[in-house]
Amino acid sequence: MKTTIITIGNGGYNIAADCIESGIFRDYKLIVCDSDADDLKRNSGSADCSFLLNGSVDKFSLKDNSLIKPIVNEVTDGIFIFAALGGWVTRINILPLVMALNVPRKFIWSIFSMPSDYEGKEVHKRASVTRQLLWACTDMFLVQYNNRLSSIPGLTIGEMNEPIVNTLAMASLFDIQKSIRFTKSYTEYIPEMYREAMSMYRNVFRYPTID
Repeated sequence: MKTTIITIGNGGYNIAADCIESGIFRDYKLIVCDSDADDLKRNSGSADCSFLLNGSVDKFSLKDNSLIKPIVNEVTDGIFIFAALGGWVTRINILPLVMALNVPRKFIWSIFSMPSDYEGKEVHKRASVTRQLLWACTDMFLVQYNNRLSSIPGLTIGEMNEPIVNTLAMASLFDIQKSIRFTKSYTEYIPEMYREAMSMYRNVFRYPTID
């Protein structure tokens, strides 16, 4: 079954690109979404399709899915959404998308990074609120806390997506979607050296699809 990879913003694209390059995804459709036309043009070269989203905070509405519906029409059953949380633009684009994907029931992974301390309290607050709202309509979360990356020995700024890549590579060895386990924490899927900076958990209020 083909997997759909959806990237939101330049940060989300960079995380997804590193995962794709590592060989985690074999049969996939890549959908690149951004509110910046230049970033979208630069990142959509290898995409199956791309969408320019609304970057206006004033027009933010969870009910306005006119730009989201064409994306939903492109997806398959297994969806991986990649984003870097903290910015207004990411928040106003990712929430309507994830909510719209729940109309046709899909198994959704949200894979994202939380901001570093130097990015400020407001950025952290936006990221935390976005994460809580995503929780209501996501099956699996894989979260990287950028302010804890210093706990990983030898990790450089150019390798900052490595914990997500290696954790997702390990998780991909297991069919989590069909798991009958309903515990929240999936820490054992995270390589030990990354556990201070990563968390993986399942929304225990959403039940898996079991064939």
